[in-house]
Amino acid sequence: MVIPGSSIALLMTLLSIVSLEVSGIEANHVYMPCGEALVQRSDGFAFGIVFAARTPFFFGNSVQLSH
Repeated sequence: MVIPGSSIALLMTLLSIVSLEVSGIEANHVYMPCGEALVQRSDGFAFGIVFAARTPFFFGNSVQLSH
């Protein structure tokens, strides 16, 4: 199978563009996983109040965090 010269040139151009895109994705060389996780005003949050007797929350003199 013979590939014409113009097809090879087009293929090389496409490969070079793709390789430039792949190499340009990560520009931040410092590993900071939470550095871009800023809390926005529109993010919202959940707040809950529980009404129960003392026994579900304490076991003896220690706090019971789960069942």
